[in-house]
Amino acid sequence: MNSMNKILIPILIFILLVTPALAEVHELHYFGLEGCPHCVNLEPYLEDWAVKYTNLTLIKHDASVEQELFKHMLTDYGVPTNEWGSVPRVFISDYTCVGDIPCINGLDVEIEKAIEFGCQTPTCINEPEEMHLGKLMALAAADAVSPCELAVLTMLLTAIMIRNPDKKKKILWAGLAFALAVFSVYFIFGSLIVLGFKSLSGLASFNSSILYKVLASFAILLGLINLKDFFTPDKPLAEVPLGWRPKMRAIISKTASVPGAFVTGLIVSLFLTPCTIGPYFVAGGILSEMVWTTALPLLLVYNLIFILPMIGLVFMIYFGVSSIEKTSKVRKNVWKYTHLLIALLMFALGISMWMGWI
Repeated sequence: MNSMNKILIPILIFILLVTPALAEVHELHYFGLEGCPHCVNLEPYLEDWAVKYTNLTLIKHDASVEQELFKHMLTDYGVPTNEWGSVPRVFISDYTCVGDIPCINGLDVEIEKAIEFGCQTPTCINEPEEMHLGKLMALAAADAVSPCELAVLTMLLTAIMIRNPDKKKKILWAGLAFALAVFSVYFIFGSLIVLGFKSLSGLASFNSSILYKVLASFAILLGLINLKDFFTPDKPLAEVPLGWRPKMRAIISKTASVPGAFVTGLIVSLFLTPCTIGPYFVAGGILSEMVWTTALPLLLVYNLIFILPMIGLVFMIYFGVSSIEKTSKVRKNVWKYTHLLIALLMFALGISMWMGWI
């Protein structure tokens, strides 16, 4: 129990320290062309907003002179190539618009959202990736300490060991194959979640600031659910449903090989979804606000953090630092306390998002 506290307490302290409020100065990048009537129509509005919002900096670009920068930003924002020649074009936070009327109608709201909810892309002076990484690490840590995945991995290693008592390397590779399968399935899940949120953001009536509040509220709700599971561990809500467990155990008990462990990991990942999807759903909403070239690498980092405890457990058993029996015993002793840790992490993250600190 003491060794577990030495691991969990520093993680919690770190996550609580990565959510400070950062005062940001936002850059609004405007690309126009000399003699463009639509540009002439838009520019007075941009000047007025630069005066209205004291922490907004208007940066004007000649699209014909700064072509490389223009192409770079169009690529980062995922603008279709058939629209690259259109001006006036404006970039602010995670939003871009083209044309005088669309920008005049939509920019004021987007500027306010960028100021209230923080920078989302390199158009802000403060680098946003550290803030995003902090939020995602908090969510990944909450997912990683979930008792479900380690419980399933322990059952799998037990099944492999029963059939191969003298083949430690087979146990090692089976454990790693299982972790790889979980990583693969959850990366696909995550990509679909991000795609779903991106599709939602494409609707004309969609308001990303409301989505951010919804995600913050959902994080707090997950905290409440895990706090409930801490006090009533016999009736968990944030775990694999009781009715699913016999079928899951039956699948795991039949595993006898490394390829079988990988296939089992693919199947069992579906059973683990109710236990782990909550933080992942919040992470997907956050990642959907970014361009794919930024979102996918962060999604990979998230899933790597997610499977690290599984990889660590496999190597501990392989090198004799621990045993399946000891691991199972420790897991049972600290099972409900992981729910408390997850609750604290989700409360810290959800409240920080609601208050606009991150």
